[in-house]
Order: sequence, then structure tokens, then C-alpha cells
Amino acid sequence: MTAHRRSYREGYIPLENVGLHYLEWGDNGPHVLVLHGATSMAVNHAWFIEELFPNCHVWAPDHRGHGQSSRADSYDIDEFADDTAQFIDAMGIKNPLVLGHSLGGAISMCLFGRGEIPTSKLLLKDIGPEMPHRDHPRAEDRPLAWDSYDAAFADLKDSPTALGDPAAFIANNLRWTDNGALAVRFDPAFSTVLRSPRNLWEGLPRITAPTLIPHGEHSNVLSAEMAARMVEVMPDARVVEFPGCSHLLEWEESERFVEIMREFVGDEFA
Repeated sequence: MTAHRRSYREGYIPLENVGLHYLEWGDNGPHVLVLHGATSMAVNHAWFIEELFPNCHVWAPDHRGHGQSSRADSYDIDEFADDTAQFIDAMGIKNPLVLGHSLGGAISMCLFGRGEIPTSKLLLKDIGPEMPHRDHPRAEDRPLAWDSYDAAFADLKDSPTALGDPAAFIANNLRWTDNGALAVRFDPAFSTVLRSPRNLWEGLPRITAPTLIPHGEHSNVLSAEMAARMVEVMPDARVVEFPGCSHLLEWEESERFVEIMREFVGDEFA
């Protein structure tokens, strides 16, 4: 990971059924939209946003029930997609490069598979149109709170969940509660979207933008067979393999991830 080169601005926008907190970089240049994964939040992607897009106008919202966005009564994948469509419209985002990480990729397939909003390029990081939810860790099965900072650090220091930096992860992803505990920022109720995912195959042929599908060899979320089938049904998609990696490949092989992303986004988004 590299040091941040630009500071971001924070904003909050009320949408139809939810309020979204978001980060924004720049004022000019091509538009980029970054959609984070389940239980994560936008700030966790700041390091590579600032590495890859120094001359772009970038937005990265926290999804409903995540980060500093408001919680909601339900977390259906179509509702995540509707939130994102409203966010795109409200921010005036035009023909963006979209980076969808895990849940953010599922949201992208749902939204752009409708064929209503154009995107210039699309990344679907280690995610497919079907979620093997029986093997996916449910949010309520993970630790949700710790009695002290030391307890949280000890639990996270060797966990891939901490994204390689437990101190930064705690600062960004946990919050102090009124009773003095450190608790996760995401709403555990959102895990219903993981247990009851929608089949998104139908919309894939309508995604005509160049699409990159990074796939971790040992991923428990996207199989090699499903990734290959995605390439068959999408007009302009390809898979890039990350040998030895699991689902969090962008942190496991951060230098290679940035290198591949830089090649994919091209000079237009440099």
C-alpha cells in the first residue's frame, strides 16, 4: 500500500429510502465510481484510488447499512442497485469507470445488467452472478464487538479481514459504543443479501462495456468455472487469475492488483 497523495472530501446525501455517506476526490477528469464489498466501507479503498486515479473525478459511497451511511429496513440486492442508480444521478456521474468489489460487483451486475445506465469500463472483483452463500461467512457469525482496543487488535492482527493493517482497520471500520466497547460499523442485518442472493445471470449479456474479472485461485466466493461462464455470456469480458490468493486478493497481492488495474483502465483514466 502507498501513502495517500490526495485528500478526499466527505459528503452525505439523502436518497429516496436511505442516506449515503460518500468520499469524493477531484473535480475534473473522467468519472470513476468505486463500490466496496460486504462489511467494508469506502475509505478502505482510498489507498488504491489515490494510486490509480490522480487526475480523475472519483466517488466512493458507503452502501446502505455500511460505514457512515444510514441503516435500512431491508438489504435486497435490487435496493442496493437502486441506491447506486440514485447516487449516480444525484452526483451527475456520466459514463463512469466502475470498480465493483465483491458485494459492489454484485450491485454492479444488478444495476448495469438492466441496460439503463452506461458505463465505460467495469471491474467485477472476485464476484459472480450467483453467491455460494452456504460457504460464505455470515456477518452474524463474525465478531461484532470487543471489550477493548487490545482485544480487537489481538483478534484482527492475523486475520485477512483486517486488510493487512489492523490498526488502520480498527480506526476506519470500528466505532466506540456508549458502553465502552468497539463494535463494527456495518448493520449485521444486511447479511440477508448474502443468504438470499438473486440470480443475476439474465442481465450479464446486457453489460457491453469492457469488463475485467479478477479471480482469486482459492476464492470461496467465485469459482473458476463460474468466472469462465461469465466470459462466455458477456460481450466483452475477461478473467485475470491471482494464483494463491483468496477473496481479498487486492490486499494479498496489492502491487500486482494495481499493475493489472493500471493496464485495464488505460491512459484515459491515468
